[in-house]
Amino acid sequence: MFHLLHGYRNYNMAKNDTLILTSLTLIGIGVVLLIVFFFSGGFISTKSEHAIEPAWLPRTIDEIYDSFYTIETDMHEYIWPTDITNIMTSAFGEFRSTHFHIGIDISTLGRIGAPVFASRDGYIEQIGVSPFGYGKYIVMRHRDGFSTLYAHLDSFNDPVEERVYEHQEKNGRYSVTVHFEPDEFWFNQGETIARSGSTGSGPPHIHFEIRDTNNNPVNPKFSSHITVNDKVPPTFNRLAVIPADSRAFVNGRITPVTLPAVAIRSGDFIMQNPIRISGKIGLAVDVDDRNSDTWYRHGIYAMEFFIEDSLVYSLQYDRLPLEYRHQIRMHYDHHLLRTGRGRYRKLFIDEGNLLPLYSRREHGSGFIKAHDLDPGDHTFRIVASDFSGNSSSLSGTLTVEDKSYVADVPPAPDIDNLPRRSFSESALYIRCEIYRDMLIANITHPEFIDTPLPLIVGYGNDTAVVPFIHSRDFTHQSRIRLDPSSSTIQFQYVYDDTVYTHTEQVYSIRPERAGEITIDDGNLILSYDQGAVYYPVFFTVSRIETNEDYYYVFNSTSSVMEKGIRFSIRVPETIEPFDRTIVYTRSGSRWSTHGSLREPEKRRLNGTSRQMFNDIKVGVDTTAPVISDVVVSGNRNVRLRFKPSDDESGINHTSLQIKLDDEILIGRYDPDLSLVIYNTREPFEPGTYALSITVEDRAGNSTEYNRTVTIR
Repeated sequence: MFHLLHGYRNYNMAKNDTLILTSLTLIGIGVVLLIVFFFSGGFISTKSEHAIEPAWLPRTIDEIYDSFYTIETDMHEYIWPTDITNIMTSAFGEFRSTHFHIGIDISTLGRIGAPVFASRDGYIEQIGVSPFGYGKYIVMRHRDGFSTLYAHLDSFNDPVEERVYEHQEKNGRYSVTVHFEPDEFWFNQGETIARSGSTGSGPPHIHFEIRDTNNNPVNPKFSSHITVNDKVPPTFNRLAVIPADSRAFVNGRITPVTLPAVAIRSGDFIMQNPIRISGKIGLAVDVDDRNSDTWYRHGIYAMEFFIEDSLVYSLQYDRLPLEYRHQIRMHYDHHLLRTGRGRYRKLFIDEGNLLPLYSRREHGSGFIKAHDLDPGDHTFRIVASDFSGNSSSLSGTLTVEDKSYVADVPPAPDIDNLPRRSFSESALYIRCEIYRDMLIANITHPEFIDTPLPLIVGYGNDTAVVPFIHSRDFTHQSRIRLDPSSSTIQFQYVYDDTVYTHTEQVYSIRPERAGEITIDDGNLILSYDQGAVYYPVFFTVSRIETNEDYYYVFNSTSSVMEKGIRFSIRVPETIEPFDRTIVYTRSGSRWSTHGSLREPEKRRLNGTSRQMFNDIKVGVDTTAPVISDVVVSGNRNVRLRFKPSDDESGINHTSLQIKLDDEILIGRYDPDLSLVIYNTREPFEPGTYALSITVEDRAGNSTEYNRTVTIR
C-alpha cells in the first residue's frame, strides 16, 4: 500500500513496510483561468469578449489531492537501473525552463554503452526515438499498472532494436514511436533492456522515472534500493522578499528585494539584517543541494516555513501531476525568472496553482500580512531537507512597520495652467511593466531628483495621486493596482513646470470568458477559450518594427497557460515571399521557430501557443540549408557522417532523407552536434552507388547533395 500522508517520511523504512509519501498541497483555488496577452501603445483597435455560462468550477483541495493520496504498489520492488554508478546528478522535481524534472538523472561517468536494467519485472509497452527530448527511450509496464521510463539511451536490447529499426524503415525516418503488446517483450528485474547514451539532450547519462497508474510521476527515491551517498545538507543562496499587493513595501521598495543568505556553520544560515515590511508580503528562496559523490547542484526534497514557531507553508516533492508539470513557472516566482534574477521557489501558494505539493494547504497560504502582526520584530525560519534526511535552516527577522508609506502621499500639484507635452517629447523616459495585479511605472530623469512630484493617474472613472519611491540612480517608481473592468491608464507628471502625459493600454483575461482580441488594426488577433489560463491575467503588448524585424513584445502577469492561445498574424506586403514566411517566438534573448499554418489568400500565419506565450515575430527565410563535411567510409560496411545546418529557421529533421540508389538509409540526427550518423546493419554488395541526401529547413527551403560512392 502506497500512502500519501502529511509530514516527512520515515527515512529508515524496512523493505516490506508501508510506504509513506507526502502529497503536498496546492492551492485549492481551482479556477481554471484564462491567460492571454498583452498589448500597449494605443494601437489596439478592438477587443471583444462574450460571456459564457461557466462550465468550470473552482477545484477543491480534495479534487487536487485525492488522486495522489493512496496507491496500491510496493515501491521497494524497484532497483537502481544500472551498475555503472549510483551517482545522482539531478533530483526529482528540479527546475527546468518549461517543466519540472519528473525523474532522476544517473551519471554514467561520461560513458556511452553502460547496461540499463529493468528496474522491476514487466513488459516493454512503448519505445520512442527522437533527436530531441528523451531521445531514445523505453517505457516498461509492471503488473500493478505502474510503469518505468528509461531515457537518453544509445541502443535497445537486440531483438527490440531490430523491431524498432523495422518501424524506422517502414516509415522512412529516424523518429518513431512504437507500441508493443504485453506478450512481446517481457523482462525480469535486472535483465538488460538497453545501453546508455546521450540521445535527446545533454551529456551521457540515464534519465529514470517511475509513474503511477494514472501516468503521474512518483519520486523514485521512495524505493529503499534507489539511494545515494549523501551526507551534505542543502545550501541557501538568497532570499527574495516580494511585495504582493499595492500597499506592500520591502525595505521601502515596491518591487522584489533579493538578499544573500549568510552561512554561519554547515546547515545553518541567517539573514544578517532585519527586513522591514508592510502590507502583504511573500518570501521565496534560492536553495539547492548536492550529494557526497558529486559537485552537481540539484534540487531539494522538502521545505517548511515558520513565522515565529507557527508553520505557515510546507512543500514535498513526492509526486507530480504530468498534466501540470509546466506549472513550474507558477511554483517559482515568474517576475524574478523573467527578469533574469534567479530561480526562487515561492513560500506561498498563488491563485491558479494546481500542484499537489503543499500538504493540502489552501491557496493564499504562506503570505505574510503585516497588518495582522504587531508592529516590531518577528522571527522566521525556513527549513530545507534532502531525501537522505540532511537539513539546513535559514533564519531571519521581519520588522513590521507601524505605518503605511501610502500615508505620505503629497498633495496633487496644480496643473491647470501648465503647458502639456508627451513623454516622447522630453528628456524623461517612462517604462511600464506588469507586476502581479499591479502596473509599475518607472520614470527616469536626466538628473537626480530628490523628491519628485507625485504622479496623477486617471484610471476608469477615477483619478488618483500616486507617490514615487526612489528605485536607483535617476529612476523613481510608482504603482497602480489594476482593475479588470478598466483598460486605459492616463499618466500626468509635472517636471520643470511642464505636464508630461502618457497613455498605457492594459487588458485583462478573466476565467469565465472566451474571447478574441484584435490588435494593431487586425495585424495580430489572439483568441482563446474559456479556461485558457489559470487565473486572471493582465497584459500589454507593443509592436517593434525595423528595416529587418517585425515583432510584438508582450508583458504579462504570467506566461503559463491551461489550454493555449491561438494567434493569427497578417503579413505585410513588404515581407516577401509569403510562402517562405515563418513565425518565431522568443524566450529570453533567443528566437526559435514556432509552428504555424499559412493562409495565402489572407496573407496570414496562424498558430497556437500551448503552454507558454512569448514575444512573436514574423520572419522570411529564403536561404536553403547547407549539407557539409560528408564522409563515407567502411567499404561494404558503409559508415556515413555529414552536417546539415541552417542559420535561420533551422533544420526540419523529419524531412531528412538519405538514399543509396533506391534504398533508404536511416541516419541518427544529433541536433546538439548538428551531425547525422549512419552505420549500415548489413554489408552492401560491391559496386557503384548513387548517394543522395536531401533536407529542408522549417520555412520549406530544400537542399540536395549527390555523389557517386564506390563500394569494394
